[in-house]
Amino acid sequence: MYKCAEAGLDPKKPPVTWDEYLESAKKISALPPRSNGNRVYGSVLWNEEISSGSWYWSMLSQMYYNFNDGQYQLLNRYGTHPVFDQEEAGMAEFFGTMRELQKYSPLTMEQNFFSRTIGMWPQYGFGWRLNLQDAMGGPMEIGRDVGIAPLPVRKAGDPHFSNLDGRALMMFKNTHEIESHSWNLIELLMEDDMNLKASMALQQLPTLTALKDHPHFQADEVRPFVEQLNNSVINESFASVADVSNIILRYYSRVVLRNELEPEEAVRRAGKEARAVLKR
Repeated sequence: MYKCAEAGLDPKKPPVTWDEYLESAKKISALPPRSNGNRVYGSVLWNEEISSGSWYWSMLSQMYYNFNDGQYQLLNRYGTHPVFDQEEAGMAEFFGTMRELQKYSPLTMEQNFFSRTIGMWPQYGFGWRLNLQDAMGGPMEIGRDVGIAPLPVRKAGDPHFSNLDGRALMMFKNTHEIESHSWNLIELLMEDDMNLKASMALQQLPTLTALKDHPHFQADEVRPFVEQLNNSVINESFASVADVSNIILRYYSRVVLRNELEPEEAVRRAGKEARAVLKR
């Protein structure tokens, strides 16, 4: 928040649209280096995690959904065909915006958000709160050192979309006794009191909607994330998503990091490759 004020921005009025976000990132990036010589960046993206595949796509997809009002993921509802390459899905616009944002971001997380040299991080999530305690120069406090705002959208008034991290629970076939114990454990974890204890211990958002009004989830530093659940998109569960997301990330790298392709051409090629993979 202090870098926003230093750059002439109002910390109480965070950017609402992607155009505003890019303008804010530009102004913050123009600030002089810190006393230790570190450069200040307007934003940051976790680029070194591109190689981790589908997990990192979940870190990017929450931004991508704000280019199509949460209406398009990578595949159709049956997981049989890609839909990201349809014009209305906004993948090309997403690629182009991320390329602009990279101009005001370090190439890697060598200078990370908690180093106090980064203005904004669009991938920051509830689970990163604990990292604020280990920030350079002492703990960062929400409301004083850092503020929380919804992800930017294309135009003011659009709903702000995000996604749900994590994977579905699975029980593997075993003996009747072990399967019964596994199911009993799941039922136990779904009880209100146990689910609350687990969420608090693991620093996670509530799994059960019945818990969202609990005082723990209504604290100032938690409530914005709970409210975001109203416009969250569940991660795609098809096995083929891993292959398709790797294709997306490869072209994302060529557009955003290496500036080798124009966004429209990258999306066209990615769509063609995705169809070939799904056909196989």
